[in-house]
Amino acid sequence: MHLTFNDIATIAGLCVPIMLAVIPWLIRIHAKLEVVAAELAKLTQHFESVNELTHELYCRTADHAVKLNAQDIRILYLNERIEKLE
Repeated sequence: MHLTFNDIATIAGLCVPIMLAVIPWLIRIHAKLEVVAAELAKLTQHFESVNELTHELYCRTADHAVKLNAQDIRILYLNERIEKLE
């Protein structure tokens, strides 16, 4: 099948208005997607910092739990010594 000049002109005549209608829409979508990507990057940084803080707090909690257990053992030991003295 050979396309004549009139066929090519008709196809171009149909494609150009469609492209002129679609390109501004694509540019708006691109801009919106850029904003969404920037917000996602901010949220990712926020979640990473929250994750780090949560890990730090978990480690502190674990350290305090160990210290409290050690204090409980000391208190039990002192109670036993007091009972022996009585």
